[in-house]
Amino acid sequence: MKILLILCLSSINLLNAKSFTEPDSVIFTSSNLPLIVINTHGHSIHNSYRIVADMGIINNPNGERNYLTDPFTDYNGKISIEIRGSSSTMFDKKPYGFETQDSAGNNVNVSLLSMPKENDWVLYASYSDKTFLRNEIPYYLARSLGIYASRTAFCELFINGSYRGLYVLMEKIKQDKNRVDIAKLNPQDTTGIELTGGYILKVDKPYDYGWQVDVDPLYGFDKTYYQYHDPDSVELAPQQRAYIKDFMFKVESTLVSSNYADTVNGYTKYLDVQSFVDYFLISEIAKSVDAYRFSFYMYKEKDDDGGKLHVGPIWDYDLAFANYGENVWEQPWKTSDWNADITAWKRTYFMKRLFSDPNFKDKLKERWIEIRSGAFSTNNILSFMSTTVNKINEARVRNFIKWPIIGVYVWPNYYIGATYEDDVTFLQGWIIQRLLWMDIELTGAYLGTEHENKHDLNSFELKQNYPNPFNPVTTIRYRIPEVISAKGRNLKVTLKVYDILGNEIATLVDEEKTAGNYQVEFKPESSIRHLASGVYFYQLRSGNYLETKKMILLK
Repeated sequence: MKILLILCLSSINLLNAKSFTEPDSVIFTSSNLPLIVINTHGHSIHNSYRIVADMGIINNPNGERNYLTDPFTDYNGKISIEIRGSSSTMFDKKPYGFETQDSAGNNVNVSLLSMPKENDWVLYASYSDKTFLRNEIPYYLARSLGIYASRTAFCELFINGSYRGLYVLMEKIKQDKNRVDIAKLNPQDTTGIELTGGYILKVDKPYDYGWQVDVDPLYGFDKTYYQYHDPDSVELAPQQRAYIKDFMFKVESTLVSSNYADTVNGYTKYLDVQSFVDYFLISEIAKSVDAYRFSFYMYKEKDDDGGKLHVGPIWDYDLAFANYGENVWEQPWKTSDWNADITAWKRTYFMKRLFSDPNFKDKLKERWIEIRSGAFSTNNILSFMSTTVNKINEARVRNFIKWPIIGVYVWPNYYIGATYEDDVTFLQGWIIQRLLWMDIELTGAYLGTEHENKHDLNSFELKQNYPNPFNPVTTIRYRIPEVISAKGRNLKVTLKVYDILGNEIATLVDEEKTAGNYQVEFKPESSIRHLASGVYFYQLRSGNYLETKKMILLK
């Protein structure tokens, strides 16, 4: 067997096409993705203040390819732009925030890349997350549940003629009928029902910037610093700041009280419980190291709209899905454990307290069973990942020529794949294991098998090993069909490992099996031969059934 790797920058003939060549050898001719072109007229973009620049977007209709020489389509005008973010600002590939403006400097609401009209936007760089999937997956899951999450669109960015790579255009979180759809709070709304909403708060870095309420948190937790997000502190009247502080005092006082779970005067009096259920499930799938402490948004409705505190929208999952390898105590790379159970630095105690209420756990179970057969099914998530990878396939090649970080440690990576495909495979395997763990913890059963493979229980199945690539051990799962039990007999099953030349390396299974799901570990150091890094194959055989899959050993 031979492995052939073809690196293709474009599907067009480069010799006959117009090209844009960067000093770093990125050759750009055209893209299947929209192009965003920014001209700062020689000025640097800063992270402490905005500068005015010109921006154009090339997004040709009907799937036509986009060339830099094409006219601007979606937008052609002024913006004010800055570097945004926290830890991500240290990377060479910068994230940006910008507002669309008119020539006089007034904000102008526009539709960009088919998103609803607004003036606040984000260009997300996805540097430490080399898959470009870790933010996309939670947003997709939230929207699948009918919850607002920032709409996104992949694009390729040019600044002052320089290719900057693959980016994601995103909506910034703010009050708007098409974003966080709550009542607009105006400065004059200082009395009566108008004073009661809507407020968007967040818990975020810098963690000591903001305000606290005079309530002692649960044991082991720090006090929570709240920040005004929309309206911000400057826009809020004194009466409005006093109102929301008093409301959050009531929330926290209730959560730490002994009767916090009371169905009349407990937390349900103040919290929109369904929003906390959905937020919990999405955040726990991702197992973000920042969960419940940074980029943790909440908003309060006006009293005549319900008056409850909602959690969300979700935001910032680049350090989720096992993409954080430095927190040894929390071990965020593990597919087990609840973030809500971990008493971590600066993590709010809200989810910990709710998770200790049996009624809340029952709601989690009910919701999980409901969504696990649809939007949250493993097949649906993996399908979304595959579609997204195909969409960015050509652009991400250019991105990693510009930013050659594949196979290189970027803070705070846990897993470092030798190829982009390795990184995606690792993420797929991690998600599969995380979903199965949550199945058992929430319901006591593997819902993935029950719901996703219901039509296929009478067939064999050999699953992809996890982790893959691996070192020093990997797990292989397989299924023996249930129809065998109905006939009252077993089947002889073998599971063997081969090298790339077809030489047998190890026999993992060689016995009769009853129907069911099985898993076995493969430890290369226990095999007879010394195994070098490279591609290996494992093969499941039973009667006329034969299936082979590839795995990669890294040393």
